[in-house]
Amino acid sequence: MGTYGATPTQFPWLFGLNAAAVIGSSQINRYALRRATPDEVLSRASLASVAAGALLAIAAVTGIGGPWTVLPMLFILLGTYGFMQGNTMAGALNVDTRRAGSVSALMGGASFGVGALASGLTGLLHDGTARPMALTMFIALIGSALALRFLAMPRKGEA
Repeated sequence: MGTYGATPTQFPWLFGLNAAAVIGSSQINRYALRRATPDEVLSRASLASVAAGALLAIAAVTGIGGPWTVLPMLFILLGTYGFMQGNTMAGALNVDTRRAGSVSALMGGASFGVGALASGLTGLLHDGTARPMALTMFIALIGSALALRFLAMPRKGEA
């Protein structure tokens, strides 16, 4: 609201649109899983999220287009989350089905913890622009993609 001057009447619509991106992509994910495995969907969504994060960061850092560039890129980026969240949880729960409750609790706790750290970092870097948010998201997405690639995905011949 403060960065782009959205009014109290406009902001709920912007927030709702971003929520629709997450919810809508979660629903589309069901259809994607008919043609691909959760790991394949997750890998593609991870690449798409890093690309969208890079474009969001560029838009926020340069200021090109102002809210007319940043907000659509944020919508697209949040849309990738609907593909990543469920498939990440499915992959984690598949590691040890006997400990699914513990795995689920760990994933939830880690998600909130990392979210709190990212929120704190973004707040510390606050400068009245979208830059801190966009850069924090981009760094987190790169970390997520690297963890997925080098720690979570089965190696060729291991699957």
